[in-house]
Amino acid sequence: MEAAAPRRTRALAAVAGACVLGALALSRVASAPKDAVVALSAASQPKETAAALSAAFGGDTDAEGCYTDAGYSWCAASSSCVRSWESSCDWVRSSRAAADATLSLVFALPVGDDHAAALEAEVAAVSDPASERYGRHRSVAELDAYRADAHPSAHPEWATHASRILSYLDVHGKQFGEAVAYGSADEAARRGFLRAEVSVASAEELLGGEYYEFARVDGQTATRCVGCSLPENLRSAAAFVEPTSRFPNLRRKSAPGAPLATDGKYGVTPGILRDEYGLSGAYPSLTNRSEHYVVVTAFDGEFASPADATKFYSDYAPDLASSGYAPTIEGPNRGNRPGAEANLDVQYASAVSGGVPLEVWSFAGMSPDRPAINEPFLEFVLYMNGVDHAPSVVSTSYGEDEGSTSDAYAVRVQYEFGLAALRGMSLIFAAGDSGVASTWGSCDHFYAQWPAASPYVTAVGATVGFGAKTQVADFSSGGFSNRWARPDYQRAAVETYLSDARDVLVPYVAHGRLPADLFNRSGRAFPDVAAAGEDFAIIYDREAVYVSGTSCSAPTFAGVVALLNDARLSAGKPKLGFLNPLIYKYRAAFDDVLLGNNGKCGTDGFRALEGWDPASGFGTPDYAALLEVALAV
Repeated sequence: MEAAAPRRTRALAAVAGACVLGALALSRVASAPKDAVVALSAASQPKETAAALSAAFGGDTDAEGCYTDAGYSWCAASSSCVRSWESSCDWVRSSRAAADATLSLVFALPVGDDHAAALEAEVAAVSDPASERYGRHRSVAELDAYRADAHPSAHPEWATHASRILSYLDVHGKQFGEAVAYGSADEAARRGFLRAEVSVASAEELLGGEYYEFARVDGQTATRCVGCSLPENLRSAAAFVEPTSRFPNLRRKSAPGAPLATDGKYGVTPGILRDEYGLSGAYPSLTNRSEHYVVVTAFDGEFASPADATKFYSDYAPDLASSGYAPTIEGPNRGNRPGAEANLDVQYASAVSGGVPLEVWSFAGMSPDRPAINEPFLEFVLYMNGVDHAPSVVSTSYGEDEGSTSDAYAVRVQYEFGLAALRGMSLIFAAGDSGVASTWGSCDHFYAQWPAASPYVTAVGATVGFGAKTQVADFSSGGFSNRWARPDYQRAAVETYLSDARDVLVPYVAHGRLPADLFNRSGRAFPDVAAAGEDFAIIYDREAVYVSGTSCSAPTFAGVVALLNDARLSAGKPKLGFLNPLIYKYRAAFDDVLLGNNGKCGTDGFRALEGWDPASGFGTPDYAALLEVALAV
């Protein structure tokens, strides 16, 4: 049921199976049937599969029948064997969902390989500074027209798919009518998604499973289905439907640390960052949202506190305080229940930019005035490409292991990232805080992070120290995607790194506990750049505390890009848009990081080297050099 991906890599061959196994000897994989090796790539398995794997590879199963030699254990919530770092067994199933409760089912209309390839070429045309069409971004109406024109070629138009889904709902008595998102099949065809608000009972009839309520230890809840699948006659009409079995897996990249000293004299502050990256004296000329604005996203029950932001500006950004600067918030927000992540993103993206208008897009998963959405990241994607006035920068400090999403889900979201590039948005994501390991701590191979490893986003790693002492933060994620092939814009830089570091695997193999093929050398490499990421002073619940993580780095870099966009727009030029083709052409506009590594799993991970590397990208921003480039292209 998965749509095919553009030029993405497949990692389900025998060698990649060895990486998934980790503790299993390579010889056991080499002698196993191919279908058994492929089965090892699954994040969860029924007991019958586990028994078959034990027979194929040797080794033990536990009392529940799970294949422990490959890291599986029993998960009661999903009634299956799971690897904890790749599935959501931290969600505990409770009662059946109320039959009359409302679900907002989102059907993602499929994308073919040819459409994805055409989008890739179109994104390159408007994002590569060498292109005659550089900067010719699209309005929302022009984007709708592009989607309508792009889709008749390889399979029936999206309108046909939408009509089939709506007809199925109608025949089976589902209540859609005015509740269908975008109002009609024609509108769904322009956007590529169709929403139908239905009762739980209707959803269960449609999808053939049972919906339950799930809860997580942090209090978050979700309504998910056990045994749901698309009906056979709709599987070619939709890439996937949510919410079904996918849980909100996005993990915030920071948490409040210890309180700062009472005088607040230590920790990284906006003033330190602006001095370090050459932003002193740089302030926006365009201060109305209608001219341009920056977005930070909030998920997973994280809320930004306006009161905390006001105190932060007073303490650390007095220019913003004296001007009465205040971010705006779109979506549910409980400012009296602040989150460290949301506060960090708001406070630093705004202060580093010197006051570029900032908007918080909040996607909490559920809110009192909306149906049980429970898929906040998908809501973000739907909202992003539908706004009339696109932001210049979108900064997101959340992510998850690349393998935690299905191919179908990732491919469809990836397409929307490409469309955002056509709108002229710079999508910036924190690289992750687990080094080369899984966010769950697994070390059976080197893990990539999603969405940081998407070819259409700019991934920001973390550094510690400043000046000559700047080095890679050991927690900063980086490496190579197992899903997406290396894009053309980074090919030369990454291949130079692989040549210069050709002995990088020697110490890993010598370590004895990790297989030789730790990472996919042909995959999309990340991060692209880096910025400071340790001991940031924030205001959290009216108190000064410090936080660390690549979630510090992402809004910092977003603030720099916001100022660059301000300068371009003031000079009558378009927004920078998708940044990576420019970054890889003008690498000298960054200060190279030559110290440190992102080691985990008992290895050094990837070391910082001259030029691009998978620990720090091209390094930290040099605003003066970047401004010269931005005004020249």
